[in-house]
Amino acid sequence: MTPEQAAQFLELVEGDTGTTLPDAGGEPGATPADAGTTTTPDAERQPSTNDGESTPAASNEPDPANAVILAKDGKHTIPYSKLEEARRNEQTARAAAQAAQDELAALR
Repeated sequence: MTPEQAAQFLELVEGDTGTTLPDAGGEPGATPADAGTTTTPDAERQPSTNDGESTPAASNEPDPANAVILAKDGKHTIPYSKLEEARRNEQTARAAAQAAQDELAALR
């Protein structure tokens, strides 16, 4: 493994989300001889026509009861409800501070 490959692996472990993956080895620019060909028979390519099989639609929305966020350390998770609670508390505190500032300005 070259030093460049080792550095790329370390970046992946540290959370780098780049789309390039480290080269697994081999000659640069070398490709297998049959890389562009497929040998799948036509019978294997046709989709299943079983009437009893149906796949449930995958929902992109997470279950609110199980929703979590990743902590800053990248290792732990926090329930999403805690984030919502912190946001509500911040909004309440900001509203109270603004009311106090308005009252103070009125007394001057």
